[in-house]
Order: sequence, then structure tokens, then C-alpha cells
Amino acid sequence: MELGSSSHTGGQSGCILLPVLEVRKEISAKAYSFAAQRNLSREGKRLPMKNLLLLFTSVFVLFWLSIPLWAQESSSKEEAKETSAQEKAEKAKSGRWEGIVTGTHKDKSTLIVRRHNGFERTIHYDSSTQWTSQEHHSQQINTIDARQVKIWDRVICVGFYDEKGDFHAALISKRLSK
Repeated sequence: MELGSSSHTGGQSGCILLPVLEVRKEISAKAYSFAAQRNLSREGKRLPMKNLLLLFTSVFVLFWLSIPLWAQESSSKEEAKETSAQEKAEKAKSGRWEGIVTGTHKDKSTLIVRRHNGFERTIHYDSSTQWTSQEHHSQQINTIDARQVKIWDRVICVGFYDEKGDFHAALISKRLSK
């Protein structure tokens, strides 16, 4: 059947729908026979599509398998944040204060220590507090008692803060100058 001829006219509109469909069938039959002669087949055309489908499927599977790893990683980061928060809380409770003794109250078991920037803090001590003295950069540490710490001595106090914010010394080290 030729492209210009029509075996069916639909009245005045001249509808040539059926011949066009027949032309398409003839063209596709010719193209198929051409592909068969050149050893091309529909399977050959699907091969890149299969590779593409395999690629997308493998990417999807890898993504799906990696989701639990991301979840574990984020939960371990949250645990690390919680742990670091606990450590920070413990570090916030423990403390260090160093400076010059500006006052002593033996009946209250307290020392008033002024830092170099002018801030003063009352240091509380008790019978469990360790008292030491040490020269600057010396390896030798001497054990002393509270009576040997006087006003204008340089001390380093290591201890903790209680709920009220008071500093309780576990160790008070008197610094000796050479």
C-alpha cells in the first residue's frame, strides 16, 4: 500500500487513519527484518537497559544495607555526647584553685585563697585533706600539716565543688620558693 493512497475515506473529512496504521505496520516489519539481517535483536537493545536496571538495583540495595550503619553511627555519637556530658559534669564537680593565702580560719577549717586576677575563694578542708609542700619543679614532695600554711603562702588546692558551690579540698600543696 502506498503512503498517498487511501482505500478508505471517511466522508468529507478524508480520514486516512486505517492506511496510516497499515503503513506503520509495514515500516516496523521492514525495520525488524533489517535488524534480523544485521544480527541486531530486541535482546541486544535490552542489554543496556538490563545493565542500567542492575546498576540502579545494586545502588538501591547498597543504600538499603547502609541505613543500619548510619543509625548505629548516629546512636554511638549520641552515646559519646551523653558520655562526654557525664564526664563534663564530673569535671565540673572536681576543681583546682591556686593562689596566695589571704586568710585562715582554723576553727571553721577554711582558707581564703586569692588568685592572681584578684578573685578570692573560701577553701574548706577537713581531716581527710592531704597537706603537702613542694619546691617549684622539684620531684620531692613533703608531708605537712595545716599549721604550716600561713598567710602569704602560695598554695594549690585540688578538690571538688559541692551542691552549694563551696570548694572542698582533697589536697592542699604549699609551694616553696627556691
